[in-house]
Amino acid sequence: MKNKIKNLVIPLLLMMIINLGMHAFINYSNFGGELNPHLGILFISGLFFGPLGVAGSVIGNFLCDMIRGYSISISLVSAIISFGIAYLGYKLWYTTVQESSLVTKIRLNNTFNMFNFLGVVIGCATLYSLLTAQIAYIFYPNTLSSYVIIALRYFVNFTNFSLIFAVIGIWISRKKDFTYTPTISQRNCEKKIYDIIGYLLIGSTLIIIISEITMNLSYEINVFEVLFLTVLIYAYSTKPIK
Repeated sequence: MKNKIKNLVIPLLLMMIINLGMHAFINYSNFGGELNPHLGILFISGLFFGPLGVAGSVIGNFLCDMIRGYSISISLVSAIISFGIAYLGYKLWYTTVQESSLVTKIRLNNTFNMFNFLGVVIGCATLYSLLTAQIAYIFYPNTLSSYVIIALRYFVNFTNFSLIFAVIGIWISRKKDFTYTPTISQRNCEKKIYDIIGYLLIGSTLIIIISEITMNLSYEINVFEVLFLTVLIYAYSTKPIK
């Protein structure tokens, strides 16, 4: 019970301190303006603290969004997407390592793990920035002219701060191990099904990015794209850790 509380509370507090602290001292604008270090906390919460860590960071981010003046509707949608992305990162790391040796905690001690980690970060950053720019347009249509800029800001912030906080977390865990160790699932893994979902997610993301840049898509299509990608993210996140 003590570890569960720790895994939930630490990411929640870190998220609120960094999110509101940066907003208070720098007073950056919403929608990815300038620095967003809390995105790094969102990403590493699952890697270091497991599913409860993801929940803690998402709850903290939701509270921060409300305090910063976002509407309840966009805050809830953002929380759903944030949870999906953070949990996806957790599942990607622990389900794409070498099958012969389950990595029980995040480490960058060889080339495979380093490239695997970079791939997970970039993939999650791409999805998060794309979906966040889309929901910004859905709830605030006047942001359409800044769509690409918003997406790029979130991508850069998510990638940079995920790498920074991951390195810091790994260094601290070497001094005092606090990382969550996932349990191996007894549920059967339909690898072909999850491979199909993964390919659909990658292909759909690329198609949406290209179409958003080259075409003027309707409001309804943007809503459909957000729903479709979110369903795929949550579907892939059900993949058991073996």
